[in-house]
Amino acid sequence: MRRPRIVFAVIGMVFALAILLSMSSCNLFGTGTLTIRNYSTRDIDFVTWTSDDGTVYDFGDDLVYDDVAGWVYGIAVLGMDSRQVSFGSNYIYFYFTDSIQYYRTAAVVDVGLFTDGEFTFYDTTFIYTATIQGGSTTTQVYSIVPVPGSKPTK
Repeated sequence: MRRPRIVFAVIGMVFALAILLSMSSCNLFGTGTLTIRNYSTRDIDFVTWTSDDGTVYDFGDDLVYDDVAGWVYGIAVLGMDSRQVSFGSNYIYFYFTDSIQYYRTAAVVDVGLFTDGEFTFYDTTFIYTATIQGGSTTTQVYSIVPVPGSKPTK
Protein backbone atom coordinates (compact mmCIF):
# COMPACT_ATOMS: atom_id res chain seq x y z
CA MET A 1 0.00 0.00 0.00
CA ARG A 2 2.85 2.40 -0.71
CA ARG A 3 1.32 3.75 -3.92
CA PRO A 4 -1.31 5.95 -2.22
CA ARG A 5 1.44 7.64 -0.17
CA ILE A 6 3.45 8.36 -3.32
CA VAL A 7 0.36 9.69 -5.12
CA PHE A 8 -0.46 11.99 -2.18
CA ALA A 9 3.17 13.13 -2.02
CA VAL A 10 3.18 13.99 -5.74
CA ILE A 11 -0.17 15.81 -5.44
CA GLY A 12 1.20 17.75 -2.48
CA MET A 13 4.33 18.78 -4.42
CA VAL A 14 2.25 19.85 -7.42
CA PHE A 15 0.00 21.91 -5.15
CA ALA A 16 3.02 23.55 -3.47
CA LEU A 17 4.55 24.36 -6.86
CA ALA A 18 1.26 25.88 -8.04
CA ILE A 19 1.16 28.14 -4.98
CA LEU A 20 4.78 29.16 -5.51
CA LEU A 21 4.19 30.00 -9.18
CA SER A 22 1.13 32.06 -8.35
CA MET A 23 3.13 34.35 -6.07
CA SER A 24 3.33 37.66 -7.97
CA SER A 25 6.45 38.85 -6.18
CA CYS A 26 8.59 35.95 -7.43
CA ASN A 27 9.55 35.89 -11.11
CA LEU A 28 10.86 32.35 -11.64
CA PHE A 29 11.11 32.40 -15.43
CA GLY A 30 13.49 35.33 -15.97
CA THR A 31 10.73 37.83 -16.58
CA GLY A 32 8.97 40.42 -14.49
CA THR A 33 6.69 43.41 -14.89
CA LEU A 34 7.89 46.96 -15.48
CA THR A 35 5.32 49.70 -14.90
CA ILE A 36 5.97 53.30 -15.97
CA ARG A 37 3.65 56.09 -14.79
CA ASN A 38 3.58 59.69 -15.97
CA TYR A 39 2.45 62.02 -13.18
CA SER A 40 4.26 64.99 -14.69
CA THR A 41 2.55 67.80 -16.60
CA ARG A 42 4.04 66.80 -19.98
CA ASP A 43 3.33 63.90 -22.35
CA ILE A 44 6.29 61.62 -23.13
CA ASP A 45 6.83 59.43 -26.17
CA PHE A 46 9.23 56.90 -27.68
CA VAL A 47 9.66 55.50 -24.16
CA THR A 48 12.09 52.55 -24.01
CA TRP A 49 13.85 50.34 -21.46
CA THR A 50 16.45 47.69 -22.29
CA SER A 51 16.87 44.42 -20.36
CA ASP A 52 20.24 42.84 -19.57
CA ASP A 53 19.86 40.45 -22.54
CA GLY A 54 19.67 43.45 -24.90
CA THR A 55 15.94 43.33 -25.63
CA VAL A 56 14.49 46.82 -26.08
CA TYR A 57 10.94 47.26 -24.77
CA ASP A 58 8.69 50.08 -25.99
CA PHE A 59 6.18 51.64 -23.60
CA GLY A 60 3.12 53.76 -24.24
CA ASP A 61 -0.41 52.86 -25.29
CA ASP A 62 -1.73 56.44 -25.34
CA LEU A 63 -1.90 58.43 -28.57
CA VAL A 64 -0.02 61.67 -27.93
CA TYR A 65 0.80 64.48 -30.34
CA ASP A 66 4.52 64.90 -30.99
CA ASP A 67 5.50 68.28 -32.50
CA VAL A 68 7.89 66.54 -34.91
CA ALA A 69 6.40 63.09 -35.58
CA GLY A 70 2.67 63.85 -35.29
CA TRP A 71 0.41 61.34 -33.53
CA VAL A 72 2.49 58.61 -31.90
CA TYR A 73 2.20 56.20 -29.01
CA GLY A 74 3.48 57.45 -25.68
CA ILE A 75 2.43 57.93 -22.09
CA ALA A 76 0.07 60.84 -21.59
CA VAL A 77 -0.16 62.95 -18.45
CA LEU A 78 -1.59 60.72 -15.67
CA GLY A 79 -1.12 57.70 -17.93
CA MET A 80 0.74 54.46 -17.31
CA ASP A 81 1.91 51.38 -19.13
CA SER A 82 3.06 47.94 -17.92
CA ARG A 83 5.00 45.32 -19.87
CA GLN A 84 6.37 41.85 -19.19
CA VAL A 85 10.13 42.24 -19.55
CA SER A 86 13.27 40.14 -19.09
CA PHE A 87 15.41 40.81 -16.03
CA GLY A 88 17.67 43.82 -16.13
CA SER A 89 18.89 47.13 -14.76
CA ASN A 90 18.81 50.12 -17.06
CA TYR A 91 17.62 53.67 -17.59
CA ILE A 92 14.34 54.68 -19.21
CA TYR A 93 14.89 56.68 -22.41
CA PHE A 94 12.23 59.01 -23.80
CA TYR A 95 11.32 62.28 -25.52
CA PHE A 96 8.92 65.00 -24.43
CA THR A 97 6.31 65.47 -27.15
CA ASP A 98 7.22 69.15 -27.50
CA SER A 99 11.00 68.64 -27.76
CA ILE A 100 13.56 67.13 -30.12
CA GLN A 101 15.92 66.47 -27.19
CA TYR A 102 16.41 62.83 -26.12
CA TYR A 103 16.35 62.17 -22.36
CA ARG A 104 16.96 59.37 -19.87
CA THR A 105 16.14 58.91 -16.22
CA ALA A 106 18.81 59.69 -13.63
CA ALA A 107 17.84 56.54 -11.74
CA VAL A 108 18.37 53.00 -12.94
CA VAL A 109 15.20 50.89 -13.01
CA ASP A 110 15.61 47.26 -11.90
CA VAL A 111 13.52 44.19 -12.72
CA GLY A 112 14.71 41.00 -11.06
CA LEU A 113 13.81 37.70 -9.42
CA PHE A 114 12.01 39.22 -6.44
CA THR A 115 11.40 42.76 -7.76
CA ASP A 116 9.04 44.02 -10.40
CA GLY A 117 10.14 47.40 -11.73
CA GLU A 118 8.18 50.57 -11.21
CA PHE A 119 9.00 54.15 -12.18
CA THR A 120 6.92 57.31 -11.90
CA PHE A 121 7.68 60.56 -13.69
CA TYR A 122 6.94 63.73 -11.72
CA ASP A 123 7.68 67.36 -12.57
CA THR A 124 10.53 67.15 -10.06
CA THR A 125 12.07 63.93 -11.43
CA PHE A 126 15.75 64.36 -12.26
CA ILE A 127 16.57 63.42 -15.82
CA TYR A 128 19.59 63.66 -18.13
CA THR A 129 19.88 64.62 -21.75
CA ALA A 130 21.04 61.71 -23.85
CA THR A 131 22.85 62.24 -27.12
CA ILE A 132 23.45 59.14 -29.18
CA GLN A 133 26.64 59.32 -31.26
CA GLY A 134 28.30 56.18 -32.52
CA GLY A 135 26.44 53.99 -30.03
CA SER A 136 27.55 55.88 -26.93
CA THR A 137 25.60 58.39 -24.86
CA THR A 138 26.71 61.55 -23.14
CA THR A 139 24.67 63.04 -20.34
CA GLN A 140 24.07 66.35 -18.62
CA VAL A 141 21.86 67.00 -15.56
CA TYR A 142 18.43 68.54 -16.16
CA SER A 143 15.14 68.66 -14.32
CA ILE A 144 11.70 68.48 -15.88
CA VAL A 145 10.39 72.04 -16.22
CA PRO A 146 6.71 72.33 -15.30
CA VAL A 147 4.29 73.79 -17.81
CA PRO A 148 3.49 77.41 -16.80
CA GLY A 149 0.51 77.51 -14.45
CA SER A 150 0.88 73.90 -13.31
CA LYS A 151 1.58 72.88 -9.76
CA PRO A 152 4.25 70.36 -8.70
CA THR A 153 2.94 66.86 -8.06
CA LYS A 154 3.44 65.68 -4.50
